[in-house]
Amino acid sequence: MQKKQKLWSTEGRAALACLPLEPWTDRRRKDLLNLLAMLDAQLESLNEAVTRVAKGYPGVPLLMSQPGVGAVTALAFVLTLGDVHRFPRGKQVASYLGLAPREHSSGAKQRMGGISKQGNRLLRFLLVEAANIAVRMPINVRGFCTTDQ
Repeated sequence: MQKKQKLWSTEGRAALACLPLEPWTDRRRKDLLNLLAMLDAQLESLNEAVTRVAKGYPGVPLLMSQPGVGAVTALAFVLTLGDVHRFPRGKQVASYLGLAPREHSSGAKQRMGGISKQGNRLLRFLLVEAANIAVRMPINVRGFCTTDQ
């Protein structure tokens, strides 16, 4: 049975539970599925708590309105950057987070490299994940419909 990521959906878990296995393997599968259900419940509870706390910070609800940005990403962004008015331009925010490209210039030659990775690693990871989610949405970040292509 190959379901890839769909294996962990409700239907995938039901299909996994119906597979005929040896008794000891069946018991192990049931134990692991119960553990997965317990962890899902705990994770849901923690997500709700983070969402409640995040809505109390100024700017977080506005960030959460962006495609791909959830409570964890928005809260991490606000807490990491602090007062955004200390940055005159977005380029400086990108540099602070390590998202600005490295530059190797000499004379008239200007060579741009990969990102500098000098900022907060967790926030950079969360922003990249948010961007990956936003790109897969039916309406992308620029507002153009991607289903027609």
